[in-house]
Amino acid sequence: MELVYLKNISSNNLTNIDFYLSNDYKFTFDDTKFKCELSKNYNLFDGNLKITAIVGENGSGKSSLLNHIYKFSQMNYYDGEESNENTHSGVDFLIYKNKDGELNIKGDIYGLYDYSFNYNNEALNCSLIDFDNSIKNNYPYDEKNNIYKLIKVLSRKNNILKYFNEKFIFKKIQLKLNRDKIEYFDENRYPNSKLFSNLKNRIIYLIKKNVESIKYESTFDRLNTKLMFSTKNIELEIKISYLIKYLYDLQERFISQENINEDFLNKQEGHFNNLIFENMFDLIKDFDNKINSSNIFYSNLEKEIIAIEKLISIFKQQFIDYPKNFTMKSHLFIDKNNIIDYETSCILHIEEDSKIIKEIFDIFEESLKFSPFYELFSFELYSYNNNVIFSELSSGEQNLINKYILILHEIFFNNSDIILLDEPDILLHPNWAKKFIKKIIDIITNDSILKEKKLHIIMSTHSPFLLSDIPKENVIFLKDGKQVYPDINTFGANIHTLLSHGFFMEDGLMGEFAKSKINEVIEILKDKRKKSKKNLEYCENIISLIGEPILKSTLENMLEEKKYQNESKLEKLKRKQKELNKEIKKLESKSNEEN
Repeated sequence: MELVYLKNISSNNLTNIDFYLSNDYKFTFDDTKFKCELSKNYNLFDGNLKITAIVGENGSGKSSLLNHIYKFSQMNYYDGEESNENTHSGVDFLIYKNKDGELNIKGDIYGLYDYSFNYNNEALNCSLIDFDNSIKNNYPYDEKNNIYKLIKVLSRKNNILKYFNEKFIFKKIQLKLNRDKIEYFDENRYPNSKLFSNLKNRIIYLIKKNVESIKYESTFDRLNTKLMFSTKNIELEIKISYLIKYLYDLQERFISQENINEDFLNKQEGHFNNLIFENMFDLIKDFDNKINSSNIFYSNLEKEIIAIEKLISIFKQQFIDYPKNFTMKSHLFIDKNNIIDYETSCILHIEEDSKIIKEIFDIFEESLKFSPFYELFSFELYSYNNNVIFSELSSGEQNLINKYILILHEIFFNNSDIILLDEPDILLHPNWAKKFIKKIIDIITNDSILKEKKLHIIMSTHSPFLLSDIPKENVIFLKDGKQVYPDINTFGANIHTLLSHGFFMEDGLMGEFAKSKINEVIEILKDKRKKSKKNLEYCENIISLIGEPILKSTLENMLEEKKYQNESKLEKLKRKQKELNKEIKKLESKSNEEN
């Protein structure tokens, strides 16, 4: 898909403005119809890919335009609908080109409506990725983190990042389950009931009964007697972790209630006294029913428990088949409290175990997204020989990979044809910003699936590096909320030219502090009155710091003229002769040293 034109935008600092997102068309309108003129232009990018940039000063409307496009793409229109309260007085509409090259209209003007509700046409699928790598969508939640999206994309296209950099071909995933510390659970936060302390004691009993005690080997004598625990049983590790998290969450839910039924808690204080691993889920569901029947708050963990039982089944089979891929251990953090961190982890191979990975993450997404238990999971990615670990990459590398992965995630999993990027360069080192467009093109045009899709990437930017990779026909210049047309060829242009003209920085390209100091020097040197030695030394010190060679040379000449403004012609010649003799001696000395 390709966005072509937006009519009569009224959004934030954009008011009644028309925007052309393609120079292939020109539209004329009257009260009842519109006309379209085609003027095909050369597409610098791959035939199925179009990249558009939106540039301008802060406050010019870049983000407002992207948000308006996204919001408009999500609006629903039906045939026969005269207007829609979500639009702006029923006058907005958007023109886009579908995969067959036909122009479609989304809006409620000229009797034309959203064709996405016509099965003969394609929906307008659009995603907005913000500068901080968050995805704006119409779902009530987003994925836990970008590692989750990264794993989803790699499970589908394992080698997709090779077009970016071969070293970022991640082959393995480590799923970690970090158990909360039962020792730190404070039952005294709710002192009027023994339910929580009884459940805590029962969990501690089950842990001690079912785990192996391992002596920690250390060169520190005081740590030699420290015991750490592991069940060496994946099912028990998951159940222990779930029980502890359930206890923490249960107490929080009761504490959050304004009118707690103390009688209910007192009557149920022995509910978990006979808790064992075999009956734990039945006891939890039974307790849920009692909470609901007493109208304390609504609780339904049945779907969550079914999901956890599925996870246990998957991991048990993996443990039987590949026990060496599992680690169940305790980490001792050596500090004044000797904190023990309990961790269970499993290694899965992205390519070979893709079905299992998908099954696990489907369970996370469908049933555990809102579960406190999901907070205990974390993920790590490893390359071929564990030489590259994702979490150990620089922040710039992680950010850049996440940008690419989010684009691919929206294309693969949300079927997006139009990707809106709000200032994707904002967290990138300039060296990465230089490569951003090229790497996107490499990834999309070298992949067998992606290169067949018709994609339109629209990005707002402050980066001259990004702008220099895009021809001016693909650039929307904004100034004071309006589209303008500066006389500049952006493609391959010098970044200083782009900063001055493409980003409307008419008042120069240096920092305001530096500019104020340099202007101060200029004022001193331009003043015809004689200046003190102190004034001139100040000017000399400032000039010596300037990095721009032409400006520095100009000011040095001005300083020299100021220093010797009362010299006679003869005095000036003698001074120049003395300086030349000094320079000659310096060069002769250097030549003798070299010989």
